Amino acid sequence: MTGRLFGKTLLLSSSFCIFTFTIQNAHAAFFALREQSAYSQGASFAGASAQVNALSSSFFNPSIITEFEGLTVEGTLSVILPFTDADTSLANANTGNATIDATRLAAFGNRVTTDNIGKEALVPGSYLSYQINDKLWAGFAINAPFGLGTRSDPGSLESLSSQEFSALSFNFQPSLAYKFNKRFSVAVGLQAQYFQVEQSANQLDTSNLELNADGFSFGALLGATFKPTDKTLIGVGYRSQMTVDVSGDITSRNTGGVLGVDTNLGSAEAEIALPDIVNVGVSHKFTDRFTGLAQFSWENWSRLDSVSVTNASGATAAEFDFNLSDSFFYAVGGEYDLTDSFKLRAGVAYETSPTNDEDRSLALPDNDRLWFSAGGSYNIRENIELDFAFTWVRVERDTEVGNRFQSAATTGGTALPLPLQGTAIASGTADSDIFIFSVGNRIRF
Repeated sequence: MTGRLFGKTLLLSSSFCIFTFTIQNAHAAFFALREQSAYSQGASFAGASAQVNALSSSFFNPSIITEFEGLTVEGTLSVILPFTDADTSLANANTGNATIDATRLAAFGNRVTTDNIGKEALVPGSYLSYQINDKLWAGFAINAPFGLGTRSDPGSLESLSSQEFSALSFNFQPSLAYKFNKRFSVAVGLQAQYFQVEQSANQLDTSNLELNADGFSFGALLGATFKPTDKTLIGVGYRSQMTVDVSGDITSRNTGGVLGVDTNLGSAEAEIALPDIVNVGVSHKFTDRFTGLAQFSWENWSRLDSVSVTNASGATAAEFDFNLSDSFFYAVGGEYDLTDSFKLRAGVAYETSPTNDEDRSLALPDNDRLWFSAGGSYNIRENIELDFAFTWVRVERDTEVGNRFQSAATTGGTALPLPLQGTAIASGTADSDIFIFSVGNRIRF
């Protein structure tokens, strides 16, 4: 008995330990992360809110945990390989700002950068459900709903706006689900989320201006699962909007080849409005072996109009104008039981971007995208199943980007943060392709 208990504990721990990896890349609309389930990714997340075989579907619909008897744990991990090449040129050497040293700025010339600016990333997710009785279930998850990472060559035009930009989140998700009967279940839950953002910009000398800030926010979860027939399941999930107040510091960091001193320019605060999200999924069993899948998602990005970073005195240190619209996601796919132990699935999806050509920054070169995915699952034992998936995301070509100068003026030798101003310093286009490899494991006790 002791050996069996130790083995179960070890398997449970292995499924939950992966949440410690770093999240740095966004591969859904704007800086949202959809890669929460290796199982559903194999079908481009078609039917993700109505997938009774994957506990990770509880990210999209928390009531899905009522489909799992006893104790079930699941872990998923995605390796994201983004390739974003930028082609930009100097738009205006003076940028209309007399406080910027136009001579040093012009030294960048008309330099064009085509190197990959995306950052590779690992995105984890861990899920647990426990059946308390024949009506009530408890669930818990650790995931990463938002994240982003881009980088630019320190000597490129892009670095004047954003040499490095990263955002990451950790979301802790407890939930309760109630099963009224075999046809209908509902769930409620809580989101407790940590959010961190970092950005650095080249200062045209031997220093970078860096912003580092973090904070917590809280939100709600709702879900419902309905089976109109024995072959059809409809799942609906809602993740509430959250507003996170981040606080941190602005630092002028010496990057020269000689010994220098970093200067703390004081505290910084910002309010970031994250979207609420609605997910609707359908699965229908056409034959004993084939199941059709479909998914629709709405993300309320229009609430994120801009972000103002203020310093200790309340003055604006930086202004990020996004002017976003809402984003929509559509996916169709299918799953085929090749054998009793081996399933194959595939799917395609189309996702609209909330960004626009006028306000899109190279730090966030998002645009409409197509998803192409394939994957499968294999039962290595009666209670242990492995998932795997591969996705190619093709972002719309020639995505228009523009960089505004986000630098510091110099007054008496002291760097002072300036807001983004007027005419873009550089403009051009970006092309992106994203490759995602995901694996997962599910253990039923």
